[in-house]
Amino acid sequence: MKNNSQIWGLLATFLALVSVAQAEDWPQFRGDNASGVSASIKSLPTDFSQTENLVWSMRLGEGIGSPIVVHGKVFCTSMIGERTDLVVAGSGKLKGYDPVTGREIWHASTLMRTVMTSPVVRDGLIFSSVQSYGDDSRTLKFALLEWLDTNQDGSLAREEVPKEFWDRFDQSDKDKNKVIAGTELDTAFQSADNMIGGGTTIQAVRGGGVGDVTSTHVVWNLHNRSPSNLTSPLVVGDQLFVVKKGGISSSFDIATGAAHWELVRIKNIGDYYGSPVAGDGKIFVPGENGFIVVLEQGPRLNILAKNDIGESCLSCPAISDGRLFIRGRETLFCFSEENKR
Repeated sequence: MKNNSQIWGLLATFLALVSVAQAEDWPQFRGDNASGVSASIKSLPTDFSQTENLVWSMRLGEGIGSPIVVHGKVFCTSMIGERTDLVVAGSGKLKGYDPVTGREIWHASTLMRTVMTSPVVRDGLIFSSVQSYGDDSRTLKFALLEWLDTNQDGSLAREEVPKEFWDRFDQSDKDKNKVIAGTELDTAFQSADNMIGGGTTIQAVRGGGVGDVTSTHVVWNLHNRSPSNLTSPLVVGDQLFVVKKGGISSSFDIATGAAHWELVRIKNIGDYYGSPVAGDGKIFVPGENGFIVVLEQGPRLNILAKNDIGESCLSCPAISDGRLFIRGRETLFCFSEENKR
């Protein structure tokens, strides 16, 4: 039979395990399911700085990676040493080059054309916010004719095209007559299966289906509005919130796409690279200049605070059990109201 000290020891161990199990994780970029939304009911600070509601800070060295929280531990990266490649993201491919010689070392065919944000998924709906530049009006087609069509006959002969483009020319020359003309010009340097060009879109698409679901699964699609160009959208409650360069924000109803507000500044002009996150009825919007704007979550734009962390911020904040973790350019900060009297 166990004595009292053994029983109390087992009870303490059990309570510790329960505490760990109940702790909120923020296991990846933008937390659970990359949604940017905290499920914790614990309050989060509205006002914070290097002197207010600061629990601790740790100087890590230069970095822009977003922190994550797993089992009560915060993980964050720093840029140290020389992580030997020069990496360039281009249309369709990610490539690594030798910075000394310029020689290509590796590539991965994983990218798409001018998409710099991440989609958000909730309840089977995929929300995207994209601003992209492209060849909407077939400008490239007419530019090719103006620059390369030396005899101005409205077509391109193989000898009029630089040799480095001959392989692409041969693929576009469907009738193999050594001339690209008519509809062949439309797809000369763009896949016929992907003729999308530039523009803007904020949309909700229902997941699933088979084949081309464009006409059946697009719930709503807003063209020529004001999406986020670098930061990912935030879906919280019934609200889709986006912010872009200049501190220009917009908010939409996730069910209908109806605007709560559009093209309204949040009183922090500058660049935005870190994506917004939400918790405790608040939206936290990190600016590159080190100011974190706190908004009330909901259909009305209500700015609660503008907080200065004292250094540049290009990462996405993390939230865990009432604590807000923000990675500045040099320092990891932990803010909370837990010490507030």
